[in-house]
Amino acid sequence: MTQEELNKILENHKKWLNLEDGGIRANLRGADLRYADFSGADLRYADFSGANLENAIGNNKEMKSLQLGKYNTTILVGIKIQIGCQNHTIPEWENFTDVEISKMDDGALEWWKEWKEVILKVAKGE
Repeated sequence: MTQEELNKILENHKKWLNLEDGGIRANLRGADLRYADFSGADLRYADFSGANLENAIGNNKEMKSLQLGKYNTTILVGIKIQIGCQNHTIPEWENFTDVEISKMDDGALEWWKEWKEVILKVAKGE
């Protein structure tokens, strides 16, 4: 999806939120949104199920972007976390074992141990 196509969807989503004519709720299910820019967008109620948000720029409200060491992290607050190419719900990230994390990438476990607390706080809106 191009940034221009995304901007049109976000424009229609804003109309939907404001109950304006032509408004359509943003359906971004399964969309490839790598490197997409959501700065300034109102993402309330947008559907990101299965979307790839790798390296996406968040709006710093519903979607937050963090660069922590070797991994870009995109967070849909209260919903899911994408770290590099790994995209999982918050409970899944909380419950991964050290073995599961270490299998994700070389050095992933050490990185996760350093950043886990910060990432989970942001993801939970704390």
